[in-house]
Amino acid sequence: SSVLRGDVVTYTVTAVNAGPVTATNVVVTDVIPAGLTFNAAGSSAGCVLNGNQTSVLCNNFTLTAGQSRSFTIAFTVSSSATCGTTIRNAADVSSSSVDPMSSNNHSNEVSTSVTCPQADVMIVKSGPQGVIRGGNVLYTLTVTNLGPQRSDNVVVVDRPESMTGLTFNASQSDADCVLNGSEVLCNNISLQSGQSRTYNIVF
Repeated sequence: SSVLRGDVVTYTVTAVNAGPVTATNVVVTDVIPAGLTFNAAGSSAGCVLNGNQTSVLCNNFTLTAGQSRSFTIAFTVSSSATCGTTIRNAADVSSSSVDPMSSNNHSNEVSTSVTCPQADVMIVKSGPQGVIRGGNVLYTLTVTNLGPQRSDNVVVVDRPESMTGLTFNASQSDADCVLNGSEVLCNNISLQSGQSRTYNIVF
């Protein structure tokens, strides 16, 4: 019913031969909805992009009367998809055999809403009560994603109330933390719900 922006949406498509004879050269066609990219790794091995890359074909199989076959077709949702939009997807089936009832060769439409990650991130900072003049002062920053969803592009910003007399010590700080003007940035990480990341920043 819903998929996170940037994640994979997976469909199950089932082709059924209601008879009365064997269906040959059966082809399932799934037109790729706008904003999605075919995810071959998450799809059944028999499903491939067609020549113009506008649809996915699961093709060239045979179904005897009463037989069915299911396929998994996966797509990656664009990371820039608009939140709240609806993905609509349907599939078709055809064969080289005469079909006495072609009206059921088009599937029902599946509607999936695109949601954007919602996550409550929190940060805790700790450090010493005193430091020797000329020595190093180390701060520990721990950022946690309280959920409920994954949080992407997380940026930790350390803004000392006063940088006067302090010099950022990059060599003893976390390698992912860099000086940016009067701030130290530890940035561009992703945190799953319940996951934490700790940084050490030294001046």
